Order: sequence, then structure tokens, then C-alpha cells
Amino acid sequence: HQLMRTATEHGLHSGPWTDHRPGAHAVRSAKLAVWNVEAGHLCPISMTYAVVPALRHAPDLAEVYEPLLTTRDYDPVLAVPSSKRALTAGMSMTEKQGGSDVRANQTSATPNGDGTYTIVGHKWFTSAPMSDFFLTLAQAPGGLSCFFVPRVLPDGTRNRLRLQRLKDKLGNHGNASSEIEYDDATGWLVGDEGRGVKTIIEMVSLTRLDCAVASASVMMTGLSRAMHHAQH
Repeated sequence: HQLMRTATEHGLHSGPWTDHRPGAHAVRSAKLAVWNVEAGHLCPISMTYAVVPALRHAPDLAEVYEPLLTTRDYDPVLAVPSSKRALTAGMSMTEKQGGSDVRANQTSATPNGDGTYTIVGHKWFTSAPMSDFFLTLAQAPGGLSCFFVPRVLPDGTRNRLRLQRLKDKLGNHGNASSEIEYDDATGWLVGDEGRGVKTIIEMVSLTRLDCAVASASVMMTGLSRAMHHAQH
């Protein structure tokens, strides 16, 4: 939590969305490279940074939640997202039968009369399940679509997301990943029905950028220490 707080205070989760000067993304990547002291907490930091352009495909949601995603604060309390000082975001795409082929997803999203969708299905891998909400892929009547799914609903009740277990990973133990059951969970459409991949790929591409930056940083640090050891 202390690392999360330090990272958010320095804008690693939001800098380019609040600073519109040229080179803001490069500055943020440089900060990430220098701050790569512990990989676990960088996953929710990276996804909170990456979710903003995808969420903008739902202007009504972006208007409410983007200021809470970009503020330089950290609020780990489980509560109604709109009531918090700050938010973090996660991503929920992978299913057992599809792997990286997300178009094989079977999780379903049924539209309701109030503009929400009821989501039913199982996700084999959900990143940062401690986050306040997840961008989730599910099959709507119009095809594979992207949804905003919060852990706590606007009325204060827990959304029907069942965290079945944490993944037993070889590395990155500092960051949780989970299998989640969507048991009549409530979600809001982000972008158009049938355009879920186009929508969420904006989030995916920025998280992959961070993977490259962080990996280069780790290699740079290892090389630097090896050279120092060899010379001294």
C-alpha cells in the first residue's frame, strides 16, 4: 500500500491524462523505469493508467470516474466507486476455452431494461482483483462487447463477483490474479456492442507498453549491478 501511494503521488497511474504537454507519456515511462523497485504493485498502477482511453468509449462513465482514476491519491477501501477519493482498475478477459483468443469467450451479457447488463460466466484470469472495477469482455446480443463491472454497485451492495481462488504463479507473487465467477453480475456497456476487442485493446496496448518498459528497466538494473560487481 505504501508503494501504491508513492506511485500515485508521482502520477505513475495518470500523468499523461492530466498533463497535456508533448512527451507526457515518455516522462511517465521514464518514471516507471526508475521506480521499478517491486513488480507486484505496478500491475494495478499500469492498468489504472491504461484504462482511461478505453473508458472514454463510454462518455457518461468517463465523466464520473476519470477524475477519480487520475487524481494523485490512493484509496484502498472497498466502497461505492463514486464515493471514493481515488480508484484503481483491473482487466478481466481470459477464459479457459479461449486463452488469448478472446473471441472464443463464452461469458454472456444480457441487456436489462435500465441500460445495465447481467453478466454470467467464468474468467480464468482476472488481473488485480483488489481493484474497484474491471473492464470485462462478454458476449452480448451484438457480439463480444466490453463492460464496466464494479465490485460495489451504486446502491452500496456487493456486485455478484465470486473470487474463487488466487492464481498460483511462478513469479509476481506481490500482485494477485484471480479466477472469478460472474454470478448475475451487473455491468455497463463501454463502446458499442460487438466492438469489445476494439474497445479494450486500447487498455491492453498500454499495459503491454508498460511490460516492455519495466522489463527493459529490470535488465538495465541487472546489467548495471553486474558491471559494478565485475569492476569493483
